[in-house]
Amino acid sequence: MALVGDKFENYRQLRKFAFMIAGVTFTAVALLTFTPLSMLWFEKIVGLSHSLSQFAVVPAQIMVALPAFTAILSWQRSILLKTRNNVPVTISTFIDVSFTVIILLVGIFVFKSVGVVAAATALILARTLATMYMYSSYSKELHKYGGETWLTRFTAFLPVRLRFRES
Repeated sequence: MALVGDKFENYRQLRKFAFMIAGVTFTAVALLTFTPLSMLWFEKIVGLSHSLSQFAVVPAQIMVALPAFTAILSWQRSILLKTRNNVPVTISTFIDVSFTVIILLVGIFVFKSVGVVAAATALILARTLATMYMYSSYSKELHKYGGETWLTRFTAFLPVRLRFRES
């Protein structure tokens, strides 16, 4: 985050890079898990047996967005740390860890899910919740520095009274 600058002058370029990382990782994992490449990956490269490879595909498909969410969450955390607003980072981490444990336990003991499927579901849902929580603090900090988020850009074409206000 040293490259963002004291007045966030390089914010847009770094944001573009962070979201490019998110898009590339999502696309790569999707190609590996939702195509026949998954069997090639799990059997030939990872070295799993055919039956274990088939078993590993579903959890990998559930977690397809996890690298992208991790990239976005890291970006949001870095902006908040740059602005010295550490509390949302701590709360987001707490949400991520606690909901992972809760969802995992509910998946295994209530829904009798297979452990790896419950774990994959817990990881992706908890990371989604942490990223959603972090977004409000992230957008508030950006507005202090005149930055914009995807939501303000998306709604910019609307009449002023209908625009989304992030505050």
